Amino acid sequence: MVNPRDELPAVVRKMMDPTGSGREIIPLYRTYAHNPRLFVPRQLQSFHINSKTTLSLREKEMTLIRITYLSGGDYPWAEHVANAGKNGITDDEVSRLSSPDSTGWSGKEAALVQAIDDIHAADRISDQTWTALTPYYSDSQILDLLVAAAGYRMTAMSSNSFGV
Repeated sequence: MVNPRDELPAVVRKMMDPTGSGREIIPLYRTYAHNPRLFVPRQLQSFHINSKTTLSLREKEMTLIRITYLSGGDYPWAEHVANAGKNGITDDEVSRLSSPDSTGWSGKEAALVQAIDDIHAADRISDQTWTALTPYYSDSQILDLLVAAAGYRMTAMSSNSFGV
């Protein structure tokens, strides 16, 4: 098991803290830093999901909370639940996203939640769910939904495997 508290080599610390601020590096990033060649492309994907997505902040956060809940990713789930209120998600909605049968959503959000459930269950969005998404989401937004769900499913799996 990789210990995320291990001291980081200087080259890796420079990559993770380019200004040399000495800021705390979160455990997940410290874990990924054990493979610097993996860290850079993984960070590019994370940057897109968290900063460049075509989904609204609320939709992105709903996606990340739901997929990490379904994937059993306690660490990334807790990180995103902590941000939920800042992104317009109520405590009741976090509870619904964090239950096996997430119900009570508007048509648009119900389609989003179903898409995440489809991705988790079958690694694809069903034709029925795709039809439900298209009145509300562009192809770019659906692709961002897929990338966010897949990226955070990977984050849940790897953080669980490394004991983060």
